[in-house]
Amino acid sequence: MEFQKKSVKGQWETNYDNGMDFFIINDAIFSKLCILGDDIEPCFEGSSITAPNVSASFTKVDDNFRQTLFTMMQDLKFALEGGQKMIMDEAETKVTEPTCTAGGYTTYTCECGDTYTGDETKALGHDMGGFTTVTEATCTTNGVKTFTCTGCGKSYTEVIPSTGHKLADEYSKDETGHWYACANCDHKDVKPHNFDEGVVTTTPTETVEGIKTYTCQDCGYEKTEKIRLFSCIFLCFSRFFILFSHL
Repeated sequence: MEFQKKSVKGQWETNYDNGMDFFIINDAIFSKLCILGDDIEPCFEGSSITAPNVSASFTKVDDNFRQTLFTMMQDLKFALEGGQKMIMDEAETKVTEPTCTAGGYTTYTCECGDTYTGDETKALGHDMGGFTTVTEATCTTNGVKTFTCTGCGKSYTEVIPSTGHKLADEYSKDETGHWYACANCDHKDVKPHNFDEGVVTTTPTETVEGIKTYTCQDCGYEKTEKIRLFSCIFLCFSRFFILFSHL
């Protein structure tokens, strides 16, 4: 076993029974580990050694190093315990595939029951793709659209904002008033006409009614009124009376 020199932390102590000095290692990083085999006695005479509990939680190294280190530690463990070592090539494997939210990994199981996990892969993440419109937005109300993951079926919804009215540039009009029509709905904000004083467009005669036309000053809508025949007759009679009175 070989340690990285600068990583060793400990202190020298003295055995008061025989006066021999010894060094206690509290913490260290080892760089090399040699397993001698089942038929070689390890040179740990006089030392207190217990079989290590092997951990597979090596997160900052690659899978090859994890497997190599695991095998070495297993060899040491079983050598110290007098058992058989775990051969990873002959171990039973079970692959857990990654999902949208959890990573995948491979579990190696020895005949003795010990396990090791490696070959980790990252979680896939959700693939929401496109969306499905549940409720169309209108001029005045919001709509709803749903996104669904193609991998796991998880879904969420988003609001489709209302579009607002798309009003025409010119007035629509009829006898009731005028308004800007919406291209997407039947919305009408009708305003009353603002007619002028009117213009006589057809002069009445003794036999024909006249016509007076009024025009809305906002939208240009026109309405007409008839000048009745009796008004013309009255006008003619009035003129005759005035003329007769001057004779």
